[in-house]
Amino acid sequence: MSPRDIPEIREAEAELRKAEESFPSRESAEMFTDAFETLDDFVELSSPSAEVGRFIENLKLSYTRTIVKHLNQIDTKDFVQYIYYTIVLFLHMQATFDKLSAMDPEINTMFDECKVKFRPQIEELVRRFQPGSI
Repeated sequence: MSPRDIPEIREAEAELRKAEESFPSRESAEMFTDAFETLDDFVELSSPSAEVGRFIENLKLSYTRTIVKHLNQIDTKDFVQYIYYTIVLFLHMQATFDKLSAMDPEINTMFDECKVKFRPQIEELVRRFQPGSI
């Protein structure tokens, strides 16, 4: 049985494709989150074979790379979109992002470029959350 024959994997992969097609949007970020959670739940609950586990890991690495590469396409006026995806990366994909970063240093460079691009908005957001500023 191919990994793509497994309903949970097939559905997650379809959702990942749809998420990429609708990038950038809140819905896209939510679809990425849902798909990763589906894959993580599947691994946790089913103890898949090594082949299926590798397929899932490669799928997750591929779409984490996709998100990072697309981040630079977000205009600075769409800061909220950037925040959606950084939340997805750091709350739902952290382990995969870390693994990808170790495998491909260019990923860190791309993400660092995004942080520089959005630095003024990030600094303003952090400033607003300082004690006594709200």
